[in-house]
Amino acid sequence: MSNENFIKGRIAEKIVKDLFIEAGFKVINYGYEYILPKLADKNNLIGGNAAAFIRHQPDFVVIDENNEAFFIEVKYRKYGKIKKEHMFRYPCCYVVFLTKDFILAQELDKIYKYGDNFDLLNRFEPFKKIPTNLIYKYVKVVRRKLGEETFKGQLVEGFAEKVVGKRFRTNITPPIIEGGNLTPTGWERLESIPSWIIKKSKTRRAKRVGKDTLEINGTHYRYRMTKGYDSVLRGFRKKK
Repeated sequence: MSNENFIKGRIAEKIVKDLFIEAGFKVINYGYEYILPKLADKNNLIGGNAAAFIRHQPDFVVIDENNEAFFIEVKYRKYGKIKKEHMFRYPCCYVVFLTKDFILAQELDKIYKYGDNFDLLNRFEPFKKIPTNLIYKYVKVVRRKLGEETFKGQLVEGFAEKVVGKRFRTNITPPIIEGGNLTPTGWERLESIPSWIIKKSKTRRAKRVGKDTLEINGTHYRYRMTKGYDSVLRGFRKKK
């Protein structure tokens, strides 16, 4: 990791930590460099079956008003692309993912099961009380510190939004999981969905297999189409 990426990673962690604290959570640093500093020696890395779990402990433990604890792993990628293996499958953990212009989250187990189906942090049960406007407050911090916006520009934009009475649309860079073009469940990611599949999805030939998932089956093909947070359909084909 370059020094610049290391610094930006620390900035991302600080942003997420401040967000949770302002939302009323207690936040405890949990990386192994904090709880097991004697093992955090890059020149003498530990080995053995337990080493992966020790080295890849989540960044934080957050504790809510009911004293329930949750693991949080913070990831930052400017353009959203990350390899699946860079998110260690730690149990009972949520990934809070920052790009240059947005903050999204997902359960780590579901990332491994379904791919890059990220959503706003407060769409998840443990964090549903976090106000959306608080999340967008920290999105602005992300855009200033990790993106290309300035505080002055945001002030001007905020004033203009008040004048017109609505929030302006801005581009969002979503997380994209890279893993050999295959999800852990064996579905091959397609760059674009064939038009004939789109057409079939609008007919009775499409079977709903989840809240936001359609499945289209034929003699030689099997597609699943998932509608994500950004209302963009992603296509998958079963690898033979």
